[in-house]
Amino acid sequence: QAAPNNAAELDHQAVFVRTSVRTMYVWTPQVKRVFWFNLQDFGNGEAPVQYGLKDMHGNRKPSYQAFIEQAAEGDR
Repeated sequence: QAAPNNAAELDHQAVFVRTSVRTMYVWTPQVKRVFWFNLQDFGNGEAPVQYGLKDMHGNRKPSYQAFIEQAAEGDR
């Protein structure tokens, strides 16, 4: 999870996205498409769920760009 306005968490999430997608392509070349489970963060009634590539207001987090870049790399 990466909370908005927490630069360290946002950067860590982007690195995780980049690393996980790249690892899938390298270790399992039969994988042709990768989907991220939550496009956007959301509230669950108790606490925000912040796995998304966008925050709860629809703003792109650094992980959004990381995912786009890795998806494009996998298309090559």
